This record gives sequence, C-alpha cells and structure tokens, in this order.
Amino acid sequence: MEQENRHVFNIGKQIAMLFRAGHYYYTHRIQNMDLGGGQMSLIFHLYAHNGASQDELTKMLEVDKATVTRMINKLEELGVVSRQKDDQDHRVNRIILTEKGLAIRGELREAADFWEETLLQGLDLTEREHLEQLFDKMTRNVRDYKNKQNQDCRKG
Repeated sequence: MEQENRHVFNIGKQIAMLFRAGHYYYTHRIQNMDLGGGQMSLIFHLYAHNGASQDELTKMLEVDKATVTRMINKLEELGVVSRQKDDQDHRVNRIILTEKGLAIRGELREAADFWEETLLQGLDLTEREHLEQLFDKMTRNVRDYKNKQNQDCRKG
C-alpha cells in the first residue's frame, strides 16, 4: 500500500529531457559554427589543456577512441584544431587549438553560461551546491557501474 502512494520520480526521463533540450539549444545557438555538443566539450577541454593527446581527451571526455577521432576530424575540417606529432613520441598526436578555435572561445563560453543559468534559474546557492553534489554522486555511480561491467567482460 505504501508503494502505491509513493511519488515515482523517473530520473532517466528527466535527464533525457534535459539532454534533448540542451541539444536543441546548442543546435540553434551555435549553428553558425557547425559544432555539436560533444565537439564543444572537447573544445572546452582543450581551452584548459591545449595540446592534450587523443588518448588524454578520450579519458577526459569518458568516450571511446573512435568518437574522439570523429570529433577531432570534424573540428580539423572546420579549422578549429590541428594535430601535431608529439616531440618525444611521434606515435602520439597532440591536439592544438588554431587561431579560429581560440577566437570562438568567448561565444562558446557565453552560450554555455547562458544555458547553465537557464537550467539553474530559481535555485539558490545552497540548492546549486547540493545539486552539484548529487550529480557528482550519480557520476561516480555510473563510473563504478562501467568499471564493474568492464571487469565482468574481462572475466567472462
């Protein structure tokens, strides 16, 4: 009986709705740049770690190597990044922001800040900090799950 009266919160549905809304926003906000959300994430990582290797970006973004390669290929076509061989290890490509990549930083930051403020509108500082803690916990849960799945795949 208690189960029937309990409010059901479908977090998956909420996360999917937020993802779709963000995708829609960015598609329209930065359409003149021909960038996708994943590519924006990669660019923001490069603003903080310009010259990261493809492997480093794969780990930072927590996606597979093929996905990072496709993103870099697209950004290279757009003239936003270039690949440079590592001075010490020529098997390693370093991904460098071009002048064009550096020039769009302000516009990308403005778009990201606006979307974040839209999402957090009406939340006070305490609520925002609590939300960040909750998302951190959920992210850890997902990482733990992925690690366990990877271990199980190696065993079986």
